[in-house]
Amino acid sequence: MNHILRPSLAVKIIYAVAAIFCLGLGIWGMKEQLAWDDRIETWDKVDGIILKNTTKRVSSRGKGTKEVADVEYQYTYKGATYHGTKIVYDSDSFPDLKVGTKRQVIVDPENPQNCAIMFWYRGKWGLLRWMDCAVLYVLALLFSGMFLRTLFTKKRVVPERLINYMNTLPAEQFHAALKMEQRAILYNRVELRQKMEYLQSSRFGVIRENVSKSTVVLLGIWLLLSVTATIFIPSCWTLVVISGLLVFSLYKPHVTVFDFQEKKILSGSRFHPEKMEHMEVLPFSDVDHLSCEQVRRKNGYQIGFFAVKRDGTKIPVCKASPRHLELLLELLPELAEKMGHLPITY
Repeated sequence: MNHILRPSLAVKIIYAVAAIFCLGLGIWGMKEQLAWDDRIETWDKVDGIILKNTTKRVSSRGKGTKEVADVEYQYTYKGATYHGTKIVYDSDSFPDLKVGTKRQVIVDPENPQNCAIMFWYRGKWGLLRWMDCAVLYVLALLFSGMFLRTLFTKKRVVPERLINYMNTLPAEQFHAALKMEQRAILYNRVELRQKMEYLQSSRFGVIRENVSKSTVVLLGIWLLLSVTATIFIPSCWTLVVISGLLVFSLYKPHVTVFDFQEKKILSGSRFHPEKMEHMEVLPFSDVDHLSCEQVRRKNGYQIGFFAVKRDGTKIPVCKASPRHLELLLELLPELAEKMGHLPITY
């Protein structure tokens, strides 16, 4: 237990590469945007005539094909006539311009054949043109934070109280408990982020979800910004859906309750002492021992706390991140004693 929670080298590399990739992509996007700004300001502008404005289908990086603009135009620059096909637009749609329509063309003075027609240029929208880069920078910052957290994850020391409790039980009991355990999945269960609270003269021990207010505020601001961005960048709706699901998950509570009077474990979304029939129930008499197991999650490592039944089935009780592991380690001997002096495996 003292060392298993240190993140692996692979996890550190993944976070570092993701941060560098997002940062690099953001810098590249900003560089491209600034390059177009320079062209708009410094290149000459002349009138061009649309010769063709249709569509064509092109491959889309392994995602089948998509329809894009197929435009040809003619322009005259310093007495010479040129033809161009390069256009700039920020979506798959473009104006339905008839053949013969005049349109402004920007021309590179040093190479008149280098030109472009601007159908719609997001550079005119002020700071909103940096929205894509800003999202990438935020992602880079998040991945960098995750990487730094893996670097400074400290070893966790087993509390003296837990060690003393383990010494009161014979070693054979632990070996027998380990052999009977089956594999388990740590699905949605309450995350231990604060000490277990007691209700009704310590009859109930309650572990509740405890989401910090700052997290709720930050996600709320992020959701608001995402909704605002969709006005100008329709593709941001995906970001809105993801943000909405995250905010919704914060308001979908989970709770685990130990009823020390009736000797049973209850779990559900809400807890009211006078109304518990909707909660899942596991009697203490069905529990052979308690177990802690390291679980690999998408966002790193967590410790799953399970009540193991006499047939070896593991019932998830709660989960704890490395940051709050001390709370779980302090709670283990207290629960094991109150549930009938049960063994604890890890």
